[in-house]
Amino acid sequence: SLTLPAPSNPPRRGPAMTPKPSPSPTSPAPTPVVPRGNLLANASLESSLAPWSTWHGTVRRSPADDAPDGRRVARVRFDGVGTAFSLGHLGRRVAAARAGVALQAQAHVRAGSSRAVGKPLAIYVRETTPSGRLVQRVRGSIVRLGAEFVPLRATLTPRSRHNRVDVLLVQRRAAAGDVFLADALSLTRGS
Repeated sequence: SLTLPAPSNPPRRGPAMTPKPSPSPTSPAPTPVVPRGNLLANASLESSLAPWSTWHGTVRRSPADDAPDGRRVARVRFDGVGTAFSLGHLGRRVAAARAGVALQAQAHVRAGSSRAVGKPLAIYVRETTPSGRLVQRVRGSIVRLGAEFVPLRATLTPRSRHNRVDVLLVQRRAAAGDVFLADALSLTRGS
């Protein structure tokens, strides 16, 4: 059984970065990867890591030419403790939960090291009470990490409007040298 992190890790911060230049007037506008109405702060980690944090790992912002949104991604490295590690918007009220209104989480991930290729990574959405008691946890799609960014999705319907909702990316079967990259993280209303 996988034990997920407690929702209280402090965010780790990184240096500021200038945004990606706009497309030229003759080129078509790119399709947005982060959906309109995103409830997560700093979805593409362009200027800092706040409010993202890790469990059994370390995170830093890293340039990536293939970033799905912008020029920077989260680079998450396993710290050698246990057999899983994560990146999450942990313990923060990322959405004003509305009972019965579905929330759709999405992220784009890929292997960040050769050792991580083929390892399973899943997206989770959790609902907790204001005191931190788990109400429900939904595991969405699971991928085997590879050389290209792929989307992950999960949907959770909150049970109470007073609860907190957070999003986690969890890599299992972790071993020394495992790194995954993540970008364009979002949480939107509707499924």
